Amino acid sequence: MQGCKKTLEKHNIAFNNDLVVYADWERDGGVEATKKLLEKSNDIEAIFCFNDLMAAGCYDVLLEKNITPGKDISIVGFDNRMVSEYLKPSLTTMEIPLEQIGAETAKMLSKKIGDANIPLEKVNFGLPFYARPSDRDSFWYDYVSYYSELDENSWYRDENIGKDFWFNPPDV
Repeated sequence: MQGCKKTLEKHNIAFNNDLVVYADWERDGGVEATKKLLEKSNDIEAIFCFNDLMAAGCYDVLLEKNITPGKDISIVGFDNRMVSEYLKPSLTTMEIPLEQIGAETAKMLSKKIGDANIPLEKVNFGLPFYARPSDRDSFWYDYVSYYSELDENSWYRDENIGKDFWFNPPDV
């Protein structure tokens, strides 16, 4: 939540805790959360879902109400599951590099088993950002950079033009 707050602050958008809705991290949770959110306000411009399955449930509700993701409202997910590519319009999302995280964890564990006194290291992983048509705004790039502490090895993919971009994040 800290990354969301910081990004909204950077863009002079007040964080409203009343518009934070917690739900199960499945598609049904996204349906439930979106319904609650729309009951709280008619003036929602963007929804950030903490995973892509929840975003799919969000789409379900929005489409029932004739609200078009990417046109009437921005939707962004987080984890780049396969469903993100098949939603219409495809979902802007970030990928969690689980394979890299697992490999690095195994290396650290192996070192620790060999010598219990070896200190654990902090490891930062860049999050690939997939800019797709569900997001009509661009300030989510700042969220990614804050959340993942991106460095010169960070990138995002702009699905609209099919290119990968490397970038240095702004200071947040």
